[in-house]
Amino acid sequence: MNLNALLYIEYLKTSRAASFWASLFLFAFFGSLILTFNFYGTVVVNGQEVAATQLPRDWEKLLSQFKSLQVVFVPISLILLAAGEFAHKTARQNVIDGLSKEEFVAGKVFVALALALVYFLLALSLSALFNLGAKSDGEKALIGAKEFFLFCAYFAALLGYGFLGLFLAFLTRSSGSAIAFYVLYLVLEGLAGGLLQLSPTLKPLVKFLPTKVFDDLVNPFRFDAELLQQFQWQIQRSEAAGESVPDAVYGQLPRLETPSAFSLAFLYVALTISATYFLFKRRDL
Repeated sequence: MNLNALLYIEYLKTSRAASFWASLFLFAFFGSLILTFNFYGTVVVNGQEVAATQLPRDWEKLLSQFKSLQVVFVPISLILLAAGEFAHKTARQNVIDGLSKEEFVAGKVFVALALALVYFLLALSLSALFNLGAKSDGEKALIGAKEFFLFCAYFAALLGYGFLGLFLAFLTRSSGSAIAFYVLYLVLEGLAGGLLQLSPTLKPLVKFLPTKVFDDLVNPFRFDAELLQQFQWQIQRSEAAGESVPDAVYGQLPRLETPSAFSLAFLYVALTISATYFLFKRRDL
C-alpha cells in the first residue's frame, strides 16, 4: 500500500471518531479558560497597571500551563483511537484485507504525529487569538528564534507522552486499561524519582527517567538566556550573603544540556515505537 492511501485510511478513521472531536472540544474549552485567566487579568508594576500576560514575553508560561492539559489529552486521544481498533476488531480486519502489521503500526505512528501537531497548533492558535484582544506588545513578533526552539522542544515532549499512550493501547488493547496504566506509570515514575532522590549515589539517575527528560526539555530557562542569567545571579547573590540555597531552587534549572535532552527524548520515542511494533508483531490479532 502506498503512503497516500495509508494516510487517507487513518484520516478517515480519525475524522469519523467521536472521541477525537469530543477530546478536541474539551481541550479547546479548558484551554480557553486558562487563557481567559491569563490574558484578562492585570497586575500593578511601579503603580502602573499592565497586562498579566503578553506575547511573546510569556510563551513559556502559557505553554507550561497547556502542557498540563496536553499530557492528558494527547495520550488519551491516541489510546481511544488505537485501542478502539482492537475493541471493534478493525485491526484484525485491516490485516485480513491486506494491510501488513508494519503498515498498521506505521499508520498509528502517523496518527500520533498528527494528533500531537493538532493539539500543539491549537494551543498556539488560541493563545495568538486571545493575545489580539488583550493589552499586548504589538511591536514584537509573536514568534522569534527563541520561541521557535522552545516550540520544537515542546512538540518533542508531546510526542514522548503521546507514544507512551500508544504503546499502552497496543499492550492492553483496552481503552480503560490503557488509560489506567498510563496514569499508574506517571505515578510510579514519580515515586521512583522520589526514592532515587534519597540516595546520593542514585540521585543523578533521576534526570534520565523518560518523563523527567520530556519535562526538562521544555524548561523555560533552556531557551531564555536573559532569564537564566537573572536566576543564576540571584543564586550567586544569596550564596555571597551566606544564605543557604535549597536544592529545590537548583532543581528549577535545566538538568541536561540541550543536545543531550533532545537526543534522549528522541531515543525514548524511538524505543517506544519499536516496542509497540514488536509487541504487535508477535501477538495474535
